[in-house]
Amino acid sequence: MSRESGSEPGTNQGSPQGHDQGSLEMTSNIIGNISDFDNDGTLGFVVWHSIADVRITEGEVQALAAKHGMATAPKLGSISDAFRRATSASQKRDDNGKTRYLMRPVKDSAGEIVREIVIERVDTHGKKLAHFGAFRITFDGTDAQVEDISPAHTSQNEWTECHLLAERAVKNFKEFQRSLTGKELTRFAMKCMSAMSYINLRPNGGVYFVPRSKAESLESITKFFAELSQYKASSAPMIFSSAPVPNCPVQRDQIAEGVNMTVNSDIDQMIGKLADLREEIGSVRESTLSKKAEAVAELRQKAAMYSKILETENETLAARLDLLDQTIDALFDKHAEEQAKKTA
Repeated sequence: MSRESGSEPGTNQGSPQGHDQGSLEMTSNIIGNISDFDNDGTLGFVVWHSIADVRITEGEVQALAAKHGMATAPKLGSISDAFRRATSASQKRDDNGKTRYLMRPVKDSAGEIVREIVIERVDTHGKKLAHFGAFRITFDGTDAQVEDISPAHTSQNEWTECHLLAERAVKNFKEFQRSLTGKELTRFAMKCMSAMSYINLRPNGGVYFVPRSKAESLESITKFFAELSQYKASSAPMIFSSAPVPNCPVQRDQIAEGVNMTVNSDIDQMIGKLADLREEIGSVRESTLSKKAEAVAELRQKAAMYSKILETENETLAARLDLLDQTIDALFDKHAEEQAKKTA
């Protein structure tokens, strides 16, 4: 490709990457249907997952979620976010340390986003010798347009390198419009798991426990991710698996340790949030305090549910939850006092 050819990036992109049918398929459950184990001999399920990037449209992911009875589906980012991601500062090239090709922001408004690919010439000590624009990429809210703004003194090699960077940005922009990253999908999975009252079985996460009463919801999300694996963007594994946990003393003790670790961690986080609110109580809305009170109530319900499952009482957790309730009540009282001062 030469500078004289006049070709513009993005004019011969080809069709979007298709579904990765030949790569490793995800196991929905290592033993069978989760619902088959919904009996008194099972405490619940140990769950683990490793989730990869996918290329999928909004309609496709919503249809998959609906098919498996899920109340919500992962949300794809906006088209403008796709452009920002494709033209981020991390998109750069380096020619043996002598010339740098960088993506730089020019404008970012509601109606227009502009990025410029600049050339930096440096000496052997890294001192900048020259800095000038070569290509401008503009997003108008619908599509990306590329403009060649390279000056006459741009070398053929410099122009080619910048052209490749612009071409890659346009290609990525098109792909990112139908992209869900593994991190985004993992956040979605953990949100679904929260609704199942999961607990951590390891301090750093990665292995979780879900109660037997949530078997139906667990089966739905497991089958959802199994089918989602057909849309993988690479050969990275897509795993969302579970196995039943037998109802026996040893397993109950292990789950009890997880409950203690998880709920105490949640309480610690809530204590920190309430301390921050206490410092700003004069400007805190009552609705904010109400949401925190609801979160504390959910923690109490979680602890009570696991006490019933494990047939044991955790007096330490109960005492800490009582203290949280007292803290919330004190914050409501303080908030009322501050509001009364403002209206006096």
